[in-house]
Amino acid sequence: MGKKDLRSRSKCSGTGNRALMLIAAFIVAVVCTQWNLATQYLKLHNTHDDLKSSLYSFVRQDGNEIIGKSVRSHLQNNNVGRIDYPKEEQSLPTVFTEVDEQHLHNGRVIRELSHRVLSRNIAQSNVIVVSPNYAEVGVHDEKSKQQLVSTDPVYYIAKDAIEQGHTTHLIPSSVDFANGWVDNKQSGQRYNSTSVGWILLAYFATQDLNSASNDTPTIDEILSPTNEAVKLWLSQTTITYIVFPIQATARVPLSSILTNEEHAYEMDYIVDKTITMLGLDAAETLLRSNYKLQLLSSSHYFDAEDPTFSYGPNALFQNGKQLHRFLYQRITEMLRAEVRNLRKHRRDASNMKTGNDQAVLEVHFHALVFATQGLDLAIPARSSYVDVGNHRVCKDADGNRIKRCDPKLKPRAQNDTIFMNCPKRHESVTVEFMHGGGEVYRLTERIPRATALEKANDIFVSIKDEWLVEKDVETGEIDVWRGHTDPNKAEAVCVKTDKSSLLPSVACNTRIVQGLPTTGWIVQGLPTTGWKQPREKGKPNLLLVMIDPLSRQQFRRSLPNTWALLDLMGFIDFPKYTAVGKNSGPNQSALYSGVPLDGRDIRSSTNATERIWLWDRFRDAGYVTMKAEDGCVSNSNMVQSIDPQTHHGKQLHEMFCYSYDRPNCLGSKLAAEHLVDYTLKFIEKYDRNKPWAAFVSFIDSHEDTSTLITYLDNLFVKFLQQVIATQDTMILFLSDHGLHYGSGLESTGLVEQAQPVLMMRLPPHSESGSRMIQTNSDKYITPFDIHKTILNFILNSSSNSTHGIALDTKTLPIERSTCKRTQEIPSDFCTLFEKTYSKKHDQCVFMTDPPSIFSFYSDIPRTNRPIWPDRCPLRRNHSYDAASSKGEECSEFKDDSYTLRSCGWHDKDKAMDLKINVTRNEQLVEERKARVIKSTDDRIGYIQPNIIFLEIDSVSLSQSERFFRKTWSLLKQHEIVHNNDGVTCPTGWCSIAYNRTSVVGQSSIVNQLAALSGCADKDEEKKLKLYKPATYCYSNGRESLTEDDHWIFEIARR
Repeated sequence: MGKKDLRSRSKCSGTGNRALMLIAAFIVAVVCTQWNLATQYLKLHNTHDDLKSSLYSFVRQDGNEIIGKSVRSHLQNNNVGRIDYPKEEQSLPTVFTEVDEQHLHNGRVIRELSHRVLSRNIAQSNVIVVSPNYAEVGVHDEKSKQQLVSTDPVYYIAKDAIEQGHTTHLIPSSVDFANGWVDNKQSGQRYNSTSVGWILLAYFATQDLNSASNDTPTIDEILSPTNEAVKLWLSQTTITYIVFPIQATARVPLSSILTNEEHAYEMDYIVDKTITMLGLDAAETLLRSNYKLQLLSSSHYFDAEDPTFSYGPNALFQNGKQLHRFLYQRITEMLRAEVRNLRKHRRDASNMKTGNDQAVLEVHFHALVFATQGLDLAIPARSSYVDVGNHRVCKDADGNRIKRCDPKLKPRAQNDTIFMNCPKRHESVTVEFMHGGGEVYRLTERIPRATALEKANDIFVSIKDEWLVEKDVETGEIDVWRGHTDPNKAEAVCVKTDKSSLLPSVACNTRIVQGLPTTGWIVQGLPTTGWKQPREKGKPNLLLVMIDPLSRQQFRRSLPNTWALLDLMGFIDFPKYTAVGKNSGPNQSALYSGVPLDGRDIRSSTNATERIWLWDRFRDAGYVTMKAEDGCVSNSNMVQSIDPQTHHGKQLHEMFCYSYDRPNCLGSKLAAEHLVDYTLKFIEKYDRNKPWAAFVSFIDSHEDTSTLITYLDNLFVKFLQQVIATQDTMILFLSDHGLHYGSGLESTGLVEQAQPVLMMRLPPHSESGSRMIQTNSDKYITPFDIHKTILNFILNSSSNSTHGIALDTKTLPIERSTCKRTQEIPSDFCTLFEKTYSKKHDQCVFMTDPPSIFSFYSDIPRTNRPIWPDRCPLRRNHSYDAASSKGEECSEFKDDSYTLRSCGWHDKDKAMDLKINVTRNEQLVEERKARVIKSTDDRIGYIQPNIIFLEIDSVSLSQSERFFRKTWSLLKQHEIVHNNDGVTCPTGWCSIAYNRTSVVGQSSIVNQLAALSGCADKDEEKKLKLYKPATYCYSNGRESLTEDDHWIFEIARR
């Protein structure tokens, strides 16, 4: 069974390929007469209950320990999806498999999340796990890692956090945990939001595994919207990811549904049903703190006619109403199915006349929610951001989608045609400013007829191409947000219509409100101290475009058009530009202040008083300044969190927190489009009469599918083509570091995180500076150098920092030719570069499983989700026999091996039937007997085995575990056992899993060739030569086949 071994994927020397082959088609040695008995044995075991195989096959990646419960213990310890009958009443089987919260905590999704998140190759961090299964606080770090043997962390994610060296806080459930906790087991130290600082992951669990009582705090009580300590904790602590459980329970007396009436059961009209939901208040708390909520794991899944409400993996919950609908839809679907099941078994009122008034049907639904302020998906999946079916090669001449389309399209050919658009419902509403927003002359006649709401906010609103009227306002369904309490000073505005609906429509707009020092009014309340007269003529402006994060290699892969344009425009490239830290903090501190960061967090740095930001220097030099980024990350170590004191940009950050849609949309436009529009308005407003400095940041690449950044390629091209017209401007296009987490980090990502991109263009009049910078461009450069270059070139000033050299003043010293002699570059980065560029390096690097969106479905028992695939078309339509009886025209094709019959000529209604015929070849049987007789003298007692070589193309080891759970369960039953007596096969069959089998090529043919013949295609002319001296291969194609061929099937035939 050919599989890519992604559980222990390998990146091999010269190919970078993944492991492919797992010989799970066991080679069985049995006497021919035993074959039928063995086949029956297999069939018997293969018909075991699918629940058993699916639950029993949760195997840890680093061993054979069973994490999931076995069926018996699982059913005994669970009361989900049950029917509470009186003791004398015999219970009926339920529709769904019983699943509790702990099942999700032990699932594949959580294990993959743990490997993905906790293995981030950045500074050591904190992980907190809050659960009722902890009796007291326990804090574990790298020093106490060895004590893990005596500590039961209960949850896989807690164990992994400790093993990865994170400071892991195991905290008992409490409504006041956010006030702080004391490590009574170890140091006695007290922790709170200030002392912890940065939490990589906050993980919440609510099921008490040792007690059936419900006296433990719920997630709504722990993360209550009214809990001031929680609000303070979320506002003061950088929490990158949060995972918390939600659940819904439905109870209804059987007497309400088991009747003699034939009408269908209508869920919404049963008045005595009880539905409770947990997690809605907790979700509201996080939504108010600008977290994005996504579905991570679920106990059940149902298909929906409207894809918007399918609620699959990564489903986005933008408000509490959407989460409420999700829980209500799931629990009512479950209840409806259970009721149908009861009626199917005809348990009506006539069977329940005595002592049955207390019989209750109860169903439970569980899910885990993933929360982050950033753009990461709960489960990384490019399919959440692209739709290959939109590409032109996947459509016919009329623009209709082709049923099957090859998804292997070249990135350059894809362009933006496969990208998903922002939700179209937002296009129904638009908003414009009355003053200073653009085409005022076109809107002048509209002012007298504007509504009171529009006049109060200095805006015009249109809904479905119709101007707003008072009747629309009176509905109370319109919400307006302004970036400033004074409408005349508001630079950003958003309007939301149908605000109480599940999917409201949003539109936003921006403008630049100019405030000059001579007017006595400074935009956004900046102090007047430090202002100077406008710069002298000819002093350049500054445009700094930052992408956080983006490696040089990823820049070329994801933004090929931008790269080509920058090269065409004459931008200077810095191929050895190197980061000075593994995350944004140290790199942005070096770039924007020239001062190193003495910790991870810019805000808590002890040398903050030494740090003078570039925008402060430009403001004091008489420049109008702007700093903005296209995201709502309000509490992190990135620069935006320190609230930069610039003239423009602050309101834009607040606007991006107003609403969010995928893919990184605000209303009908990408957030990046809003930022580009705002930047162009800023430049247009000041370019002719005031020197300006704009610091523009894009965070679309801060997600580990590396897909969102590709949306911006054409946007950057248009942006740069417009700003290039500002001749007197220094333009820097750069990133702070490469992506520092995700699956790629274990291969090339380790190197790429240290290799950001830097391209620079100077004004045409600065020829001497350009020549010097060009001379230095092939040396090792750091953000400290760029900081001093900006100060010297534009402001003609220097920095007190001892780090960095201005690139436009002199040739860099010879030490800058090597990484290790460049003082500011961390030595571990240089070590990585040496390994990469050296010809001697490890042959293979085995990698952990990448997260997979299919794990979401794998964690759901088969009975709790639709059965895929659905029945074949033949069963949906009609058999060919039925078609023939109706006189329909049929065609038939016969061969020695198969018979194909087709009826009906409409593509959507064609009935087909295929019969495969296996004919016994008597000549082969006689030849085999002759060979056996001939070889008896040499091999007395030896019986030739039968061989089944079963290969599945392009299936990884992880995928096989997800989708072939019965097969895996069967193979595990016959696995070879190692004991003191050697190796035995207790069942008589022997199965072996080769979990580290690697590949020899990128395509199926090369790997199949190696498996079936032992040959490999190694030369440039694609001719097959010897892979090793003992291997037989042919060299000129099939025409040269001889008796010496090494094909397995040829050897077996002979």
